[in-house]
Amino acid sequence: MTGRRSRRSPARLTLLTALTAALTAGCGLLPADAQGGGREPVTVMTWAPERTGATDKPGMPAMAEAIARWVNASGGVDGHELKVLTCDDGNNSEGAAACARRAVREDVVAVVGSYSQHGRSFLSPLEAADIPYIGGYGVTGEEFTSPLSYPVNGGQAALLAGNGRQLGEECGRVFLVRPDTVAGDALPGLLDGGLAEAGAGRAVDVPAPESAREYTAQAARVLSAAPPG
Repeated sequence: MTGRRSRRSPARLTLLTALTAALTAGCGLLPADAQGGGREPVTVMTWAPERTGATDKPGMPAMAEAIARWVNASGGVDGHELKVLTCDDGNNSEGAAACARRAVREDVVAVVGSYSQHGRSFLSPLEAADIPYIGGYGVTGEEFTSPLSYPVNGGQAALLAGNGRQLGEECGRVFLVRPDTVAGDALPGLLDGGLAEAGAGRAVDVPAPESAREYTAQAARVLSAAPPG
């Protein structure tokens, strides 16, 4: 026993349940005339790299803010205003940890719908503060092992394995053009797992700069190695 007091009081759990329903299914909302005056807002955070020049996903925080406007126009989360904070994780471990520490300082009830390649850096602060991570992108293995992470899909692992199985059933030789990063290094193994399920051989790994805006050079390498036709 650590003696640390859990943040998950009955009232907080009720709001968290309503929030999850609102964000995933459009449910759990009360009409505007059912709101109680002076009720505290429900504050959440969403983060993603936005201005790094590589793997930027500015649409994710923008979508979170749009959802908050829709939820509030529909009566809020169990009558509470939904307040969304956003953070640019900088696509590095320091930025991801800084976003998580800000979530702790702001006393958010959850981090929702976020993207980061640095699961170990952001999940540790969240776990220490008992803040759940709901509906993350699923790009890191930690999102599927942390007791406070609640993915709503199979994430990148399921996507790559599924793609491998589909491609293995339809194609001969498969080439994977992927970012030349630590996270990208895990992609060939995931794709190969799906290819193996389909009885196909391993994919040819073609790394590309993470900041690349087009893949002309990589495509040329693929075409030069591919069999005629």
